Amino acid sequence: MTITTFRIDPMRPQSTGFCDPEDTLLSEAIYTAFPDETEDAVMTWGEEKIRLSYRYDIAYILHEIFEMAEVMTGSGEGQLEVCWPSNSFAGQWFIQWHDDALSISTEWREEFCASQYLIDNNHLETSKKAYLGDWGKVLRTALSGLTECGYSAENLTDFDALPRAINMLSTGSE
Repeated sequence: MTITTFRIDPMRPQSTGFCDPEDTLLSEAIYTAFPDETEDAVMTWGEEKIRLSYRYDIAYILHEIFEMAEVMTGSGEGQLEVCWPSNSFAGQWFIQWHDDALSISTEWREEFCASQYLIDNNHLETSKKAYLGDWGKVLRTALSGLTECGYSAENLTDFDALPRAINMLSTGSE
């Protein structure tokens, strides 16, 4: 069945305030910057709410979001396959877009333990601008937590990819 409600609320996670000098990559820094006991981002897929932990999900799917931002904002139409690598947000998304029309078909991996609702409602149609804008909000929240902890391009080799992706997602959602 096709659904049309998609949204990601980045919520307001608290950062640890700690910068580990051994962290050299964004994924390591996000893991350090966000504690276990903080608010998760919440993805709404139709009637289902999917929690995305900054520490355990966003840290591990970050580069897929970067790739998605680059490919989707670089072309008015196209398709992309995204394999989300997190164990707690595991699946394969087949994304197609033309102008502002976006279509996503999903195959959730068994370890994700997708609900029957997600399995039955595996096709989404929504606005490309809104979709990209929501991912941009999540990345802005991650960037805010990282900077609160003292992370920057000076201590993370891939830090510049984060503000670049935020800019692409913001531009692509206008």
